[in-house]
Amino acid sequence: MAKDFGSLIEKGRNELSKLTGLKASSTTGATKDDKGWHICIEMLEKKSIPDQMDILALYEVLFDED
Repeated sequence: MAKDFGSLIEKGRNELSKLTGLKASSTTGATKDDKGWHICIEMLEKKSIPDQMDILALYEVLFDED
């Protein structure tokens, strides 16, 4: 498990990018509950011109205590 909050977010972004093959656009939130850390990451699904037409998706990564 990552040692600090920043590295936990970075690990979530990297692992999700590996799993989906998509580029992480931004991290929109992070919360902790009895299940672990829930990190919400926005991913770029389709790049368009102009940028306002990009298709984004929101994914949630869950890190438990293990």
